Parts: sequence; structure tokens; C-alpha cells
Amino acid sequence: MSIQQEYKSLIIEEFEDVGRLLKEAKSPSDFLYLFSASYGILNRILNIQCDPTLVFMHQVLQSLHQAMQARLQAAGSNPLEPYPFPIEFLPKMGEILEKLRLAFLKGSESEICHELSRASNLSYASTGNGYYLYIRKKLQI
Repeated sequence: MSIQQEYKSLIIEEFEDVGRLLKEAKSPSDFLYLFSASYGILNRILNIQCDPTLVFMHQVLQSLHQAMQARLQAAGSNPLEPYPFPIEFLPKMGEILEKLRLAFLKGSESEICHELSRASNLSYASTGNGYYLYIRKKLQI
């Protein structure tokens, strides 16, 4: 990972701001809207300096956001939905983002990968089978 310091600083600052704002979110929709800035900053930096680690981070965070957005919409639009939106997933998203920020600050690619793996598991937990595995404690986040 070779990212210019000025771009690295922008990402770290944005993740920090997003993390702070997530704690103040008034609703799941508000939370997800704010979370989208985490991969938004990566997208903007990628247009200036493309790096495989940034692409990986962007893709996983965007996928997590989309999975949670879809789960929230499905739970809200169908009263017969078999399980409600798992509200406990939102603080986990914030925790993952904070740990990802710290790993990125250190430049630890192994820690970055670990947090992205957690994000991927959380994304999968928003699906029917993933949620089933999550409530059975077979899918770790």
C-alpha cells in the first residue's frame, strides 16, 4: 500500500468524522446515509491515486452499505418479512469502520484485511441464510 500522505490523511479524517456522526444518527436510514461517506471518500481518492487496497476497502464498504440498505428496505416494505432489520448491526458497522481507520492509520494491511473480512461477514449476515447462521452463532462478526 503506497498512498500519498495527504490522501491518507483525508481518508483518516473522513473516517473519524463519519464515526463521530454515526454515533449521533437518529434512525437506521440516517445511519446508512452517513456511512456512505466512508466509501465515498475512497472513491474520490481513487480518482486521483488508484491503489489496490483502496479499491478493496471501497468495494467492501460499499457492499456492506448496499446489503444493509436492502435489508432495511425489505424489512420495512413487507409486513410478512421473516425477520426484522437487525438494529444491532449498526453499532457493529461503526466499530468496524473505527478499527479499519486505526489499521489504515498504522498501515497494517493484515489488520485492514481482518476488518474488511468482518465487514464482509456482517454484509452476509444481512441475508436470509447469513442471518440464520448469525443467530445460530456460526457466523462471527
